[in-house]
Amino acid sequence: MKAGSELKKSDERLGNLQLLRFFAALLVIIFHTVGNAHKNGISTPRLDMIGDIGRSGVDIFFVISGFVMVQSQAIRVSSPIFFISRRIIRIFPLYCFLTIIYYILASVFPSQFPNLELSIKWLIASLTFSSGILGLGEPLIWLGWTLEFEFLFYLVFSLALFSRSTIRTGLLTVISFIAIVPIFGLNPIVFEFCFGIVAAIIFQRISINAFFCKIISIFGAMALIGSVTLESNSWNRPLIWGIPSFLLVLSSSQLKQTKNAVILKLGNSSFSAYLIQIFTIPILFKVDKRLNFHFFQGDALVVVMAIITILSGLLMYEVAEKRVTKYLNRRILSFS
Repeated sequence: MKAGSELKKSDERLGNLQLLRFFAALLVIIFHTVGNAHKNGISTPRLDMIGDIGRSGVDIFFVISGFVMVQSQAIRVSSPIFFISRRIIRIFPLYCFLTIIYYILASVFPSQFPNLELSIKWLIASLTFSSGILGLGEPLIWLGWTLEFEFLFYLVFSLALFSRSTIRTGLLTVISFIAIVPIFGLNPIVFEFCFGIVAAIIFQRISINAFFCKIISIFGAMALIGSVTLESNSWNRPLIWGIPSFLLVLSSSQLKQTKNAVILKLGNSSFSAYLIQIFTIPILFKVDKRLNFHFFQGDALVVVMAIITILSGLLMYEVAEKRVTKYLNRRILSFS
């Protein structure tokens, strides 16, 4: 192992993390598509073999998020206000837009959303990432439960920025979560952000030999696959999915980075793909039911729908997310 001073300072793009982002989004999308297939009486025998592993995409996202926050501060030190503003710009506009669209559709076509009891309070709580804190359960777009944890992480991390040191900021964030999880009964899944912080600190300080990185990566992948035999709950989830995700992020960050333009684009659009599935998956099953497709059945149908969702996310990213984020960042940077 080499000292961190011999590492390239990482303004280099970590393309491997973009590949992991895409993989994480794909896992979640396939998992949700399989669930909808079962609700529609469609069997998916091959995909059923992987069980709940698709849910682990969220865990990979959380570890990557912890890594990226530390890494972004190492590249460019930001004030707490500037940092939190950038993060809000990253997740809020698209989430806000889709939440409002979802609310409007559910109001206009209530028969299509039979299990929703709409209220302005719920809408506001959803838009302010506070549904869980207020005891309202999941947000209006239920996928947003992950964003509520994400936003909590941003808040804690931004407060820790007053330490004026990337390493101290990361460690203070870890200590804060260790303290608040038992005190407030917080879901232990937030520890996965801490795993990402640790991976980033290791990346900053230590260069791991490529051979060992590959061993770590294989071990992480095998642990993730092996978890198919385990039953997850809120307390063991950081162990059975969080630790393998940590190993994958750590090894991926240290290996030679991919510069493949397609992979980078798919990674960039993973957030859009993650959110757009709330619309694409139900719509695609309604279309399938109406047109009674015979070209694809079962597992193949799920794969096709997942691909369409990924492509829809890519379109959403190019048309809306990228442009809005770039515009708002430019406005904020002009005041920095």
